[in-house]
Parts: sequence; C-alpha cells; structure tokens
Amino acid sequence: MCRRCGFLLHRDPAGDAPWTGAPWTGTDAQDYGPSQGNPDWSRVSPAATTTVDALVGGPRWGGGAGTVVTYSFVGAGSLFATANYGTAATGGAPWDPGYRGLTTGERAAVRDALAAWAAVADVRFVEVADDATTVGDLRFGVTGHQMEGASAYAYFPGPSPIAGDVWFRPSTLTGRDLSPGSFAFMVMLHEIGHALGLKHPFDAGSGNGAVLSAALDQSPWTVMAYNTSPGFQGDLSVDVSTPMGLDVAAIQWIYGANAGTRTGDDAYVFDGARAAWLTLWDAGGTDTIRWTGTGAAAIDLTPGSWSQLGPAITDGRTTVTRTVHIARGVTIENATGGAAADTLVGNAAANRLDGGAGDDADSDDVGRRFRFHVGRWFRLKSARGGARLLVGMISQVLMGRVKRRPHGRRSCAGFRRAVGCDGRCGRGGRGWRRPGSARRSTRASGPPAPGW
Repeated sequence: MCRRCGFLLHRDPAGDAPWTGAPWTGTDAQDYGPSQGNPDWSRVSPAATTTVDALVGGPRWGGGAGTVVTYSFVGAGSLFATANYGTAATGGAPWDPGYRGLTTGERAAVRDALAAWAAVADVRFVEVADDATTVGDLRFGVTGHQMEGASAYAYFPGPSPIAGDVWFRPSTLTGRDLSPGSFAFMVMLHEIGHALGLKHPFDAGSGNGAVLSAALDQSPWTVMAYNTSPGFQGDLSVDVSTPMGLDVAAIQWIYGANAGTRTGDDAYVFDGARAAWLTLWDAGGTDTIRWTGTGAAAIDLTPGSWSQLGPAITDGRTTVTRTVHIARGVTIENATGGAAADTLVGNAAANRLDGGAGDDADSDDVGRRFRFHVGRWFRLKSARGGARLLVGMISQVLMGRVKRRPHGRRSCAGFRRAVGCDGRCGRGGRGWRRPGSARRSTRASGPPAPGW
C-alpha cells in the first residue's frame, strides 16, 4: 500500500483504450454540472523519454499549454452523479459517515499545493462554486469510503463526472500539520498529481509500459513514488514540499513549462531553522542561493544537482543530507555561504560565488578549485574579454593560496607580474599560473550523487 494514498485503483475515467482522435473541445468546467463532467480533455503523446513517460498517465485537461483547470470544494450543498457514486442506499464516497467538506485551513493548504504545481506548469487554476449547477474539474472532499489502509485517492482527467475528484481520509487531515513539508501536504501534492494526469512511476498499466528504475522511483525524484529513499523505514522528519525534479519534467511535457515563474532577480534564502526537501524552478533573472545558517552548507549550482542547506532528513535510522534540488533547465547564477566551512560549486553561467566567513571551498563552472581562507575576499564575475577577478586581499593571491582561473587580457593588466601570467590569456587562454608551478585542473566528473 502507498504510504501517501494506499490506493491501488487510480482509475482513468476516460477508459483504457488508446485515444486516436482529436482532443475534445468545450467551454470551461463551470458550465458543467456535477453529473455532466467536462468534455475538454485530451490524450498525451509519449515523450519517448522513460523518465517522463513513466509518470504520464495518458489523459489531461484541455489540450496542453495554457490550460485553465477549475477546482471546487464539496460541502453540504454539493450534488454527485449517482451513476458513479451510487446513492445513500448503495453507499459511496459522498454517503459515507466520514463525508465532510474541507475546513478553512485545509482549503488553504490545497490552494498552496495547487500553486506549487502551477509554479512549474503552464496551467492556471480557477476556484469555482460546488453546488447543484457548478463544480470544478477537480473536486476536493473528505470521506472514509474505500480508505482501508489508505490516506487519500484521486481520479485521472477525463469526461466522466468523477474525473479529477480527490478524496482524503479524515485522519489524513484532521488535527494534522498541513504546512509544506508535512505528510498531509505531500499527500495533497501526490493526489493533485493524479488529478492532473500523472501516474505512479512503477505502474505499467493503461497501455504505457514505461516505469522508473528503482534508483529513481523514490521521493527525492518524484512525489508520485511510493518509496521515500533507500533505507527509510518509518516516518520522516520532513516530507517533500514541492513537485520534484522528474515531476517537473513530466508535468511540463503534459501542460508546458511556466515561463513566468520567478523571472526577476530572486534570492533563495535558507537559514537552517527547518529541513527543506524541495526542487527549485526559476524561469529567469539573475538569482542567488544564500545560506544564513550556522553550520556548513554545500551549494551546487549545476542544473539537476543537489545541495545541503539545512538539517538532514531522517527517520531515526537513515539520514539524507542533500535535499535541495535544482530542476534541469534552471540556471541559478550566484551562491553565498555562511560563517562555517562551506562548499560552493558553480555552473556554466557567469557565477558570483561568495564564501562568506569560514574556510570554504569553491569551484567555478569548469571544475577548477578555489580555497576561501578568510571572509568575503574572492569573487568571480564575467567580462566580455574573459573572466575578471575582484580580489579584496591581494596578499592571499601573491602568496599563491588559490589556483588561478583562466582570464582575458582586460583583467590581466596589473596582475600579470604579481601572479605569474604565462602570457596566454585572452579568449580560450589559460594564463593564470603561480610562478614556477605547473597548472593543475580538478575538473569535476559530474554532479554529486542524489541526496543520499
């Protein structure tokens, strides 16, 4: 059973037959009542990439990019299709003694979970009423029906009235922490993923045989997984709080990427007060990951990499230390460390790597290593003629305590004699060299292992 939902019947209300026709077209779902459903859905073409196809369930709302998906919260005045849910006499989710609407706090948490999906995908959520004439594509409610050993369940998109319905077990929400990083919030992310068209990564049904390997079929890579991480056996100190790296790729294949998310010069600040298990999606700007905690941090700006920015996540026996992931396709330009011995790794962009205080290690975009012996004294920027070094404590350079970076002629004047440039600076040059020493490269072999 899934520790998130425990449910083995995430049905496709559209049926399992391959879709060969053109997408249905129709107006927004608020034009359809509780027993009608929304005909505006379509089938998703395969991506021919296993890590994407392993999460694509088949149906989706609308026709792809720019889709508007409505949602509503069931309540005392809601109506349901008896052809799908039965009647009070026959039983069903709305007739269960545990049936209820979501509280104000639970609704707020669902909205936050929807916003987390909308931040990475080109889909817009619009809340509508849930009454005798109007319901959303997604409907959220609480029931005890079919919840034996389960936390929640949901239905894929499709034309059926039950398509997109999401039901939570009462004990999943009642009296529980609903904030991002909690178990309840992770369950919301998981079930909304189903309601948007994502499947379990191990499920080869519905004509899609793609599945993830055991190494990727885990929470650090996808919130749709059943497994948390190698070695985890109990409750975690923190659960994932966003769609993770493979979720981002899959949902963007279905609906397109949200190119408007955080396009300014954003700062992602981590203070270590609480463990963070999340994936960063940033669509533009000149951005910074900043560590303000007291312990040592490891910041890797490589797209697809993991960073250590706070307490480890543990189940009491096994721990995961690198828990902040940068989605592929995202460029974070700058990193700032704290007061401890931090490790900073750059990428192919024009990085500014600021170690802060402490004895820090840094790497530029091609893997050459630099050592920060004191505070903020070594920064790296870009110039048209190559890289420009801004040195606040030239004595450290004169003493040969760093390995020099390739540079251009513009940055060479005034430093060549001091640092022993070999005269091969300029575009593609390798001119920084300690006098009398051979140049060494510590080119990285790749990003660090995923967060364990």
